[in-house]
Amino acid sequence: MQRRSRHWRDDTVTQRREARDRILDAALEIAETRGWEAVRLAEAAHSAGVALADLPNWFREKEDLVDAWFERADRALLADAARPEFKGLPPRARLHRAIMTWLRTLATHRRATRQMVLTHLEPGHV
Repeated sequence: MQRRSRHWRDDTVTQRREARDRILDAALEIAETRGWEAVRLAEAAHSAGVALADLPNWFREKEDLVDAWFERADRALLADAARPEFKGLPPRARLHRAIMTWLRTLATHRRATRQMVLTHLEPGHV
């Protein structure tokens, strides 16, 4: 019985992560086509097929999307750094590869990323 319960929990965690990723992906697509200022959490949730009532489980405000986007880049960097071939590189090459992995991840939504960063540099955010 405990084994079944564990699988249920794993499935639930996976489903929650997938829903979070779908919301973030929808927000990034909106930002790429209409700009970061046009992104609304409710629209991103709707596009992702997530009920508005469930949205606070993942994102309470638009800034949470920014955090999630940069966390995704961080996870890509850490996943690459965990590969055996990474550890065999000289320190300078490891640093270069880590930075490039992070930047390549962000480059998939360059316009949105740029606008996110610029928004954070506005006086109200600094």
